[in-house]
Amino acid sequence: MSISAARPEANLAKRLGATAERARRSASPRTLSAVNGRIMFVLVALSLVAAQPALGGTGMFVGAADDGARSLDPLTAKAKMDRAAVAGFGVLRMTVVWSPGHQTIGGDDLVALQNASAAAQLDGVRLIVLIYPRDSRTTPLTSRSAR
Repeated sequence: MSISAARPEANLAKRLGATAERARRSASPRTLSAVNGRIMFVLVALSLVAAQPALGGTGMFVGAADDGARSLDPLTAKAKMDRAAVAGFGVLRMTVVWSPGHQTIGGDDLVALQNASAAAQLDGVRLIVLIYPRDSRTTPLTSRSAR
């Protein structure tokens, strides 16, 4: 009679011990990180396949910040806007200084912006106008003081 047959509990303990050892080895950090890496790869691949381009926007524009096309002379404004368009800029940002008490743009600023706007439309350049206060002392602190 063999020793393992005489002591069935010892045989069972050996089998349970081997199973526990196998389970411990299969759950090692190296094996888990490999499984996690594979899962992450599959998830990323699926998200790239399932992702569609954004439907909400037109993308990114390349432009410049330049007040050079602000001119009282329409031909000068057009010539400077032509240079921006030839340079490949699709957007041109211009600035206007705001002072307390003013609610509209008028005078020379209005004429210069109208000339720049007309030139931008002819060249297919998007015009963005930035209105900002002259200095920190004129920055309104409330909506009521901005009027």
